Amino acid sequence: MSKWTRCMWTFLVIGLVFVSMPLAASGTEEVANQVEVFSWLTTGGEATGLAAVYEVANEMYPDMEIVNSVVAGGGGDQFKAVLVSRMYGEDPPDLFMVQAGGALIETWVKTDYLEPVTFLFEEEGWDDIFPPNLLGLLSYEGEYWSVPTYVNRTSNIWYNKDVFAEYGITELPDTYDELFALLDTMKADGLVPVAMGTLRGYEITQNFEAILASMMSVDEYVGLWHGDTPWTNPKVAAALEILKKMMTYVNGDHSAMPWQDAIEYVIEGQAAFLNVQGDWVDGWMSAVDRDLSHIGRTAPVGLQTRYLYNTDTWALPKGAPHREAALNMLRVFGSREGQEAFAPNKGAVPARGDVDLSKFNPY
Repeated sequence: MSKWTRCMWTFLVIGLVFVSMPLAASGTEEVANQVEVFSWLTTGGEATGLAAVYEVANEMYPDMEIVNSVVAGGGGDQFKAVLVSRMYGEDPPDLFMVQAGGALIETWVKTDYLEPVTFLFEEEGWDDIFPPNLLGLLSYEGEYWSVPTYVNRTSNIWYNKDVFAEYGITELPDTYDELFALLDTMKADGLVPVAMGTLRGYEITQNFEAILASMMSVDEYVGLWHGDTPWTNPKVAAALEILKKMMTYVNGDHSAMPWQDAIEYVIEGQAAFLNVQGDWVDGWMSAVDRDLSHIGRTAPVGLQTRYLYNTDTWALPKGAPHREAALNMLRVFGSREGQEAFAPNKGAVPARGDVDLSKFNPY
């Protein structure tokens, strides 16, 4: 976006804010202890988890008024567009959800839209509670910029136990040649070997990342994102070829559905497995009132001993309308009580390393 275009867009958004200001001011201006929490957590276990952490917040800060501001769309695809318009329009929420790493640092920190929260880490002792490799995704130039609540393993295969039993599968093959031979057999039998929903846009990329990680060492894979491993590495081209072949086994309507619809193929026994989706599937299955005991989870090819993860965090915009309440809400998101309430419902593990594991299901 050019500087001129960005300025014109900003003026347009600010103009809209001014037009609506009389309506908004009467509802929020006088509530000093109000906090607007802006996220994409609208369905299944993610919405249940967010509601659970709000209950913790109400216990810790009884006078706090939480405004649950959400934009529907798995993975935040619609949410991010609305957030950009608000931030550029100088109408920031008090807190917003953002994935750690590049989405946080490149998009919001380097562009000077966030306030650092290093002092909270020092006050709460989070430096010693969150794992070092996670802390690295939150930091830039000696400061921490967001507070994590949970961590999702993103590289899982969710399968139908009955279909696997029918084919005598006790565990998936750990080479792609063996996997494709199995998928060929299933396809010849009229089964959809691999269910996938790619409506949101991130799913094929997520699959590609899992294939890359399965073919590379941890150092090689991490090096792709830091410039130590060139994208001309032959393993990248090989991974693309595997992805291309994998897509020949998926349901033909994958581009028209999210994963929640695609997994119906697996639940009904019309497909062998869903490829690949994260821990949030467990949260979704726990939230829906159905018997899904015949659905299991396994690791993709080459990822039995290591896995990919992401983490959703909460950032404090500069000029947050209710900064003190926002800081208290960040304390809740980073607290042991908050994470024990949030993560099990979401289908995730907490970012903290000192939680009560009895509050989590066996998975």
